[in-house]
Amino acid sequence: MRVTHPLWPAVQEVARTLLREPQLIVSGPEHLSESIQKLNRDIGNALPSRTTFHTYTPKNSINVEVFQTNDDLNSPIIQLGGKQPSVTTQWIPGDGEDQLSNVLEAAYDLLDAGYPGCLGCGGPGSEVAWDEQAHRLAMKDHQSPYTGA
Repeated sequence: MRVTHPLWPAVQEVARTLLREPQLIVSGPEHLSESIQKLNRDIGNALPSRTTFHTYTPKNSINVEVFQTNDDLNSPIIQLGGKQPSVTTQWIPGDGEDQLSNVLEAAYDLLDAGYPGCLGCGGPGSEVAWDEQAHRLAMKDHQSPYTGA
């Protein structure tokens, strides 16, 4: 995905979240489990002090959702694909599987750059709080609120 793509800031933010947060629950089609297991292994190799990793829960859906804890499996913090959720959920529209592929590619780029253990290597917008509402408005106008592209 190119930096000028309107979804690029959201893809980057989801990738940063997957790298930064220690133990998320990722839920989606069963065949995507290996992708999350590989990400866990690669995070562990890049961040040897990390001792907790994401879990994958298969579900009968083409969308991918990410949850903070098992206690609140009705309120994802991230949703890839599907209908637009509430603005408390970071959403990347489109095909959930394709968007997960974009997110994982961004995550590996960030890991290679040294994220999250470095300052400034998270890319544009990484030093400011994510604003989902501003991003959704910008998507309608095809302009990123973080890059101006």
